[in-house]
Amino acid sequence: MNMYGVDYVKFAIKDMSEYIIEKEVEFCELDSIAGDGDFGMSVAKGFRIVNAEIDTLSSEDVGVFLNECGKIIYEYCGGASGPIWGAGFKAAANVV
Repeated sequence: MNMYGVDYVKFAIKDMSEYIIEKEVEFCELDSIAGDGDFGMSVAKGFRIVNAEIDTLSSEDVGVFLNECGKIIYEYCGGASGPIWGAGFKAAANVV
């Protein structure tokens, strides 16, 4: 597996997505201390879509792939999570 190729990045994003989904309840509990307690649900919702669509996203270029992930996250993560995480993925796409 090429460390800098799309396959490696897909593997990393899939692994990260699974972790976020696994920790959904814990993230909500942490958010409830100082917020409204929905962070886990908001972010997990978007990453579930990324996980479901990851194999259909572009494999031609890491930047294109990250940008496509960012669009999904921006659209499906609720609250402030969508714009923040989506912008992070877009920034990463621009760097690579």
